[in-house]
Amino acid sequence: MEYENLSREDLLDQIKMLENRIELLQEEKDSKELLEFPWIGNLGQWHWIVEGNRVLYNEKKVTTLGYSIDEINDDIGYEFFTEKLHPEDYNYVMKNMMDHLTGVTDSYEVEYRIQRKDGSYIWYYDRGKVVKRNEEGEPLVVSGIVFDISKNKEMEMKLAELAMKDDLTGLYNRRYFLKVLNDEINRYNRNELSFSIVISDIDDFKRVNDVYGHSIGDRILIEFVDIINQNVRKSDVFARWGGEEFIFLLTNTSSEQACHFIEKIRSIVEYHQFTNDIRLTSSFGLMEYHRGMEIDELIQAVDMAMYYAKENGKNQLIKGNIRKCT
Repeated sequence: MEYENLSREDLLDQIKMLENRIELLQEEKDSKELLEFPWIGNLGQWHWIVEGNRVLYNEKKVTTLGYSIDEINDDIGYEFFTEKLHPEDYNYVMKNMMDHLTGVTDSYEVEYRIQRKDGSYIWYYDRGKVVKRNEEGEPLVVSGIVFDISKNKEMEMKLAELAMKDDLTGLYNRRYFLKVLNDEINRYNRNELSFSIVISDIDDFKRVNDVYGHSIGDRILIEFVDIINQNVRKSDVFARWGGEEFIFLLTNTSSEQACHFIEKIRSIVEYHQFTNDIRLTSSFGLMEYHRGMEIDELIQAVDMAMYYAKENGKNQLIKGNIRKCT
């Protein structure tokens, strides 16, 4: 069975089964034989002898990290692995272990990134339990099972990226943008760093689809996105709002600053020669965030400004108070 293809629930069931088999083996076999138990699809079992800080482990646990057995001292301690934890995961992993050692939790169970010899990181899933304590309740032996879940994590990240991206343009989608916007509002409430929201709509885009077909329309949308991407800052968030509508979150940007930035983009779009020598313009609505505004209120204000721009001449930028940028 390939453990990397199991769901989390199935994986836990398999681990429980293995743990039961280990308990039987522990009654009959010594540590060396136990460590050589033929695992399928995982890196085997480890034992931490707390007193004396000695770790017994299946060879795969270190060879997967790029080390040969000849490079490793027979008497390695727990820190051989903990010092290779990713800095962002270190405190979480150590707290998880300490909570179990002190009896706060029933088991030690974590996912973490661990550094290989070449400097790259892979993902481990680690599950362990104190199997022996002294009369004072202090842990003497901790045993566990470790899995390389890098492929699972890679798939998770790809799925997460797909869930927040628009298929055609590769931009963030509406759902992800709203999450980012909520985070930005929280940041504003802490630090009062101004930001502005802009919605753009390509003027008369329906005519493009009607005359040239949707394949040409899709190519033009991608060209429009390329123009914007060449001009937005790395700190800005640019997303597809729907159809030919796009939305910007301009960080650390007042409405006055946003006016100059968007006017530049509007002019570039106006004079750009798109596929099939098509000429297009775009209308924009702009609103700077003010404390206390709800997300729906902010989006509605920007949307109304954009529609006002379209209904009153197009190819222009209107602020949320229905005024032209000056």
